[in-house]
Amino acid sequence: MVAFDAEVYLRRLGERLLDDPGQQQPGHWSALRGAASALVVAGAIDADRAWWVIDDYATARRIRSGEPGFVHFGAPLRRRKADSLMPRQFRVIGQEILVGRGQVLLRDLAIAAEGGTLRYRRYLDAPGPGQVGRLSRRAGGFPWNVSPPEIIDSDGNRPAVRFGGGGRDGEGYVDGELELRGTIAPEAAWLEVDGTRVALHGPTARWEVGVEALVDQSPLERFLWRHLAVAVPRSGVTTDLEPMIGALVAAGALEEGSLLVQDLRAVIARMPRRPLHQRRITRASTPGLVQPWGSLLDREGADDGPEWTLVLGAVSPACDGVQFAANSITSDVDGFEVEFDVAPNLGGVSALEELPVGWWARDDLENHYLGILTGGGVRGDSAQGTLRYWPALDPSAKRLDLLVCVESHQAVVSVSLPEGLETRR
Repeated sequence: MVAFDAEVYLRRLGERLLDDPGQQQPGHWSALRGAASALVVAGAIDADRAWWVIDDYATARRIRSGEPGFVHFGAPLRRRKADSLMPRQFRVIGQEILVGRGQVLLRDLAIAAEGGTLRYRRYLDAPGPGQVGRLSRRAGGFPWNVSPPEIIDSDGNRPAVRFGGGGRDGEGYVDGELELRGTIAPEAAWLEVDGTRVALHGPTARWEVGVEALVDQSPLERFLWRHLAVAVPRSGVTTDLEPMIGALVAAGALEEGSLLVQDLRAVIARMPRRPLHQRRITRASTPGLVQPWGSLLDREGADDGPEWTLVLGAVSPACDGVQFAANSITSDVDGFEVEFDVAPNLGGVSALEELPVGWWARDDLENHYLGILTGGGVRGDSAQGTLRYWPALDPSAKRLDLLVCVESHQAVVSVSLPEGLETRR
């Protein structure tokens, strides 16, 4: 029998992918990278050699596409240890104000010792129900592109204001930040932004934090389930596991008819086939699926979620080198969002030999929820942004645990859900 050669396998796969137009789309998650990651985890090839194959494939794709020049890039760096997250007072705003010729949604304010960060959202496209008005697409059409606003808090403090991070989302809006330097009263009741007063909503929920050991699994089993749980950023479309399964079967590390493969394919067959931001309108029972996937998919399509916002400001202990802060939770009829900070930055491409971080949640009724990154920015070694979870939060739930699954442990932020929550939209 001829010994399995992982490099030859990957190069042949790359040649086949070069003839696949679907693999040539910008931002496409190549099947080659998934197969390479699987073979690295299986010990069939080292990460540097596997990435060398991916680099060769990327260069060949560029040449065959007729694009000028060559592309060579280094392998993603492994996550490095970051400084601990600094505690911040988090306040929700959720109010639209007039800026120039359109409306801007002021989202929230995070207050730290040296100042704070004010996040906002402005829409570029024609608004739908509940969206703010359209603003000019021209770079100079938005007043804050020229000069930042004047900001005063309820104690009379006037922090210096400068532009922060941000970027356009695929859903027709821009998320931006204003960096505030100077004193901001931790218990400020309101801000004035260019003369418009907006209220600041403080903590509204009790929470606890901790670290739990993950269910004991083999490295390959954890690798495959974790990659299924990590959707393509922003779109919410799940990762195609077949190239990974095929590579592991070819290497002799996985049996084609194994129970693990059967369970994976049963869940894959039920996973949503459309972007996360599109409303789900049908439901179907999911008997026989392994947990937590059965409970996740059993409520897929639910539209009975409560509508409220909870302010938290919870910071977890470090977990496998990762620290997580949950700033607020906003629930709506078909899901919920968590505004968060994390250190180190987990928003980039992970190294081939490294598990991507999984964003799960569970409630006290044994329901599970899955989150994806939908936007955010980088601040030094840390990152902040928005996680969107599906399906809708069960309206009968009294507790919600936010779970950040890393290597062998998960950070937990456990939130008590009080009754009679006030809706803040």
